[in-house]
Amino acid sequence: MESETAIVEGNLQHFVERADSRDVPALRSAASSDLVALVQLYDAVYLQGSAETTVRSRRKHLEHFLRFYFELYNHLNPAEWYPSVTREWLRRQTRDRGIEPGTVSTWYGSVRHFARWAHNALDPSPFPLGSPTDGVKPPQEPDYKFAGLSRKNVLRLSAAAETLAAKPSRRGTSTGTRDQALLHTALGTGLRISELLSLEPADFDRKKRGFRNIIQKGGTRRGFVKLWYADDHLAPLLAWLDERGTSPGPLFSTRTGRAIGRDQAWRVLKRLEAQANAHLKEEDRFSVTPHALRHTLLRRIT
Repeated sequence: MESETAIVEGNLQHFVERADSRDVPALRSAASSDLVALVQLYDAVYLQGSAETTVRSRRKHLEHFLRFYFELYNHLNPAEWYPSVTREWLRRQTRDRGIEPGTVSTWYGSVRHFARWAHNALDPSPFPLGSPTDGVKPPQEPDYKFAGLSRKNVLRLSAAAETLAAKPSRRGTSTGTRDQALLHTALGTGLRISELLSLEPADFDRKKRGFRNIIQKGGTRRGFVKLWYADDHLAPLLAWLDERGTSPGPLFSTRTGRAIGRDQAWRVLKRLEAQANAHLKEEDRFSVTPHALRHTLLRRIT
């Protein structure tokens, strides 16, 4: 096993991805005194077969915790991981680092699952006093009941998308129509950003006004998803489909036909946000995120 200090010098991703053929018995033996080996064992035994995005995110979340643990103790022996340590890690993320409670809650979900798995799967448990996340609550998340955009801000955002779509492009094919369709599809379906970016033209049913065969988190597929308030959202989507065509491939594609990624989708929303806020007073400006768009629909239909 690599030295414990490597966890602060390197990257946990390196450790857990390192070997295709892992010696599970050796990892089980080492896991009682080494959190890196315990993560490797979790990755080899539990995470194998999970969706790539799930594996990647859980590894990253566990890396956040292991770095904190090493800085606290200067070792990675799990025997001193107690609920008080977990609580301090959570406090540092929100209080000292200023990370949003919702993000920290997501990280904690991965850490808690890992700790419970290790406590229950190994005999003896690497945690002598019980699972170190028992009784530890995640940070208080915002009240997402009101996290969506107001109707007034939806109208402002829609107008911003229309304005940018109408501007001529200096680089050939305009992406304004695509960006407008992406916004309205998000507002009309409430799909997660990963689900939106996995769509293809063949998934859209014009007659029923909705999408089918959508790839969800974890790689499973869900059935039909209605385009709500189609009078508001259908026209931009149809305009993009007419411009793009129905050839196979990602619905929301780049100029070269490749799927746009999460980062690019984020930049699209931030361009629309900047346009919508351009003439508003500071106190009236609002933020646009994929999460906010998803909850805008949920807010309207619940």
